[in-house]
Amino acid sequence: LLKEVELSVSSDSLSFVHNEIAEKFSDIEFDLAKLIAQSGYVDDVFRLKFKQVYGVTPKGYLDDLRMQSAKDFLRIYGGILSIKEIAEMCGIKDSLYFSRKFKREFGVCPKEYVKNKTKKDSGEK
Repeated sequence: LLKEVELSVSSDSLSFVHNEIAEKFSDIEFDLAKLIAQSGYVDDVFRLKFKQVYGVTPKGYLDDLRMQSAKDFLRIYGGILSIKEIAEMCGIKDSLYFSRKFKREFGVCPKEYVKNKTKKDSGEK
């Protein structure tokens, strides 16, 4: 029965959610659960089908976009903007959560990332 339900998730719904995540991931008020609920499908079934099609869950896709943008923003604005400001630019309200997530993803905290990038740019070792 799950296979039948799973297959019934329309590709239009999947691509709509995928595109909405891509467009709104940096919005601090973005609510992924609400977006999925609006699709009209059961959350778990939708996640499974999304992962089958895109290779990652909707939350995983959202997190990936936020962390990649965090890396870019830190590279560009690190030392100019605070970690809290950069976290908010990536759609994350809590700067401590942002720092932990960044460190888990890239193996270094945001401040160290900026420090290492600054050293690399100036030719230091």
